[in-house]
Amino acid sequence: MSRAAPDPVAIRELDTAGDIADLEPLLMEYFRFICGDLAKHFDIRVPPKEPVANMLAVPERFLPPQGRSFVAELNGKVAGMVFLKPAGEKTLEIKRLYVRPESRGTGLGRRLANFVLDAARDMGATRVVLDSTKNLEEAISLYKAIGFDFIDPYPSSEIVSYSEIVPHAVFMGLDLTSDRAEVL
Repeated sequence: MSRAAPDPVAIRELDTAGDIADLEPLLMEYFRFICGDLAKHFDIRVPPKEPVANMLAVPERFLPPQGRSFVAELNGKVAGMVFLKPAGEKTLEIKRLYVRPESRGTGLGRRLANFVLDAARDMGATRVVLDSTKNLEEAISLYKAIGFDFIDPYPSSEIVSYSEIVPHAVFMGLDLTSDRAEVL
């Protein structure tokens, strides 16, 4: 009888502001990618340190009871992250879903997305929203495949505070009570 191989993916929840602060190098990597992509595609310059500092200044938004923070490990190495934060009545916002380049193509992004949707349901959310930019086509395709629809900008989006990014932004939402919100 053959044994199933152990799952090389582990997703763990972060519990403290210190845990989030420990992610500063990964957050900087994420924002270097995002800010570099904004410069490349839209000639918009945002220093990566600015959004990292903003996130680390208020980590409680991403910790219980308000939000959640998760890190994914692939074969014991940090490979990705995703966060939830409050965005209104029974609504949570998905932030910073990121998979390191060397771990892309493994299905980890989809696993993180489904994991965070389950966490949102467990928190009692009936809706999740997210913001992105039009050039992040793979991410947008993933969200559409999971059941997200395009929506109007929402007030808690960080992108709306960057007027130069708004024309290049996409806003998406998912009703967690609908049949379309099935975990894939």
